[in-house]
Amino acid sequence: FSTLDVPGSTKTEAYGISGNNIVGYFQDAGGTHGFLYNGSTFTTLNVPGATQTYANGVSGNTVVGYCQLAGTYRGFVYDSGMYTTNFTYPGAIDTHFWSVSGSNIAGYTSIGSFIYNGTTYTNFTVPGSYRTTALGIAASGVVGFYTTNSSDQQHGFLYSGGTTTRL
Repeated sequence: FSTLDVPGSTKTEAYGISGNNIVGYFQDAGGTHGFLYNGSTFTTLNVPGATQTYANGVSGNTVVGYCQLAGTYRGFVYDSGMYTTNFTYPGAIDTHFWSVSGSNIAGYTSIGSFIYNGTTYTNFTVPGSYRTTALGIAASGVVGFYTTNSSDQQHGFLYSGGTTTRL
């Protein structure tokens, strides 16, 4: 095991890995920031204008996550030192980008989970679920958890090829 602590942080959480790149978020006296760790150096990720930044997924050099802008959470992409921000799922108040595989991003909103391919959002929910939360994406599909009622009892799922398998 290796401990990851961003220097000067009071809390560090890692959420995604691709090769030597690890992403997550940390808290310090200045607030909540994303990070990218390449095996030797931490890079702080702060979406311009955001009050909080969370990095959750990485594929190669592409980092995805969400940030708080003007009181709502919106997805962002960080690639080669540049931020693309303000991604909002149509009709949703908050949008959380959680993982990335190639050009596909998986995430969730209050109205369901989605796959975003750079131009189009494809919404999906586990049939009969109260809430569906997508957390991981790969060529084989999307994984996450769903709840069957408001008591938040959670179950796993795999969404692949338009079919949902309950785990």
